[in-house]
Amino acid sequence: MKRHSSLILIALVTVSCLFGATLPVQARSLPLQKIIIHNQGKTPEAKIRKVITLQEGEVFQEERLEESVGLLKQWGRFEEVAVDTQKTADGVVVSFQLLEGLVISRVDYTGHFPYLTSRIQRNIGIRVGQVFERARVIDEVKKIKRFFEREGYFATSVRVREKVNKKKGVVAITFRIRKGLRLRWRQITVNGNTIFPDGFFQSKINTWFPYQPARLRRSLGKIKKAYKNEGYARARIRVKEVHRDFKNSKVDIVLEVTENKKLEVHFHGPRMIRRKILRETITFFREEAYDEYEVEESR
Repeated sequence: MKRHSSLILIALVTVSCLFGATLPVQARSLPLQKIIIHNQGKTPEAKIRKVITLQEGEVFQEERLEESVGLLKQWGRFEEVAVDTQKTADGVVVSFQLLEGLVISRVDYTGHFPYLTSRIQRNIGIRVGQVFERARVIDEVKKIKRFFEREGYFATSVRVREKVNKKKGVVAITFRIRKGLRLRWRQITVNGNTIFPDGFFQSKINTWFPYQPARLRRSLGKIKKAYKNEGYARARIRVKEVHRDFKNSKVDIVLEVTENKKLEVHFHGPRMIRRKILRETITFFREEAYDEYEVEESR
């Protein structure tokens, strides 16, 4: 019996030793022996250590390590943040490899008249004090081009000038904008309209102005409101086709109108309140649909 118990004890010790070698660092509660920071930039090491949450001598935890990496990235001073862990006889050594990026010291724009600089800045995310990232600058160029396209300038050219001061670790950026081609209206085709004359759409879109997607969107809103005023509460207007003729600087569009049923509202009783005021009170024409519940609510 004693021999049998001894064999069991030896087997348990053997299994414990085998699995102990494969336990994760956190499960074995090893201490954080040392934190090494490799940084070629000018940020003082003491300042970096204040940002990370790890402390030498404490129990090493993967969660705390991931948190520290996230904080360094959010800080915005480093272009790259890498980390390596090494197990030693005395605990765990954590090494941070940091690549400090250039800081944006100035952002300028040229060629953006008649638009104010503040309006351009509202459409992009790059700011003074951020770490310079070329991929982000390329993305900002795309945003500027989209902004001018919405305003009616097509094939806008945007070039970026970078003035680097390696001694100070900063870079000044200038976006050089060359506004693109403007298109004039040539033909507006409307399908599905039975209420208004063709000239109504030309006047609402105001074809004296160049083609501008943002202006067209506002014009369609006015047309939709006009249909509602005529009793077509569920009318829909959408741009079905857009043909841009860059060779001749012209644009043609096709509008599709879905009028749906006309809603007629009659008021009975003493006319102490004008019909226009009563009409504005009910919800049918403010919303884009109506049902029995809305009829009840408007009483």
